[in-house]
Amino acid sequence: MCIRDRVTQPIKDKDGHIMEFFGIIEDVTDEIANEERLKVLSQIAEDNINAVVIADAAGKITWVNRSFVEMTGYTLEESQGKKPGHLLQGPETDQTTVLYLRNQIAKGEPFNAEILNYSKLGTKYWLRLQGQPIKNESGKVTGFFALEEDITREKETETRFKKALEHIGDNVWEHDYKTGITYFSKSENELLGRDTNDYNHNVGLWWNNVDPKDIPLLEDNDKKYKKGLLDSHSLEYRVRPVSYTHLSQIAQQEFYLSMP
Repeated sequence: MCIRDRVTQPIKDKDGHIMEFFGIIEDVTDEIANEERLKVLSQIAEDNINAVVIADAAGKITWVNRSFVEMTGYTLEESQGKKPGHLLQGPETDQTTVLYLRNQIAKGEPFNAEILNYSKLGTKYWLRLQGQPIKNESGKVTGFFALEEDITREKETETRFKKALEHIGDNVWEHDYKTGITYFSKSENELLGRDTNDYNHNVGLWWNNVDPKDIPLLEDNDKKYKKGLLDSHSLEYRVRPVSYTHLSQIAQQEFYLSMP
């Protein structure tokens, strides 16, 4: 056991001589153990090629490694006491991802995400972020440890790949199983007849316009993905446009969507 003994008030006699001391004793065993663990983590993380961030229970930075400084342009002194989001997020940072990270930290739970950040000079870069809560022996969250991998080149390659696919098909989509949101490469979705940017949370945008007879086909396919039984597919099914200006013209037509 480790204790912190603090004398807060001397008790004196009428002549001013100290007779007794009034003090407080605190059990700081968990605190000292946690500090030792953080020192070990810091030593391991200092030379990591990925950025490493250690934060307190409120999510405020207490330590960063050299890779973080090189990646962001912010020194340890500039970063300490600030939340990573306040320091690094900008106009094009996805707010759904920000909300997810905020909620996970508030609940003291692990988090995994890809997010667009901004360096001190305003340069945009993509991160793959993995974080874990640091807990004491009683299970109380005392801080967070996060590993940040720069995936900017990976994202640029992905963007070029999507643009190449657009020359083959009508649109390219990406579904995020964590948020339940579907992102479309083209905001003007000609198959549905409306702008997908109208939907900030477009979970039902596609599903609501699939022919009811074909819904079981998609549901079965979706379950296989969630179970890890599929990593690609090719399906054909009917969809109906939602724009009323298109509906009067093509409501009787059937659309077949091929999804490689």
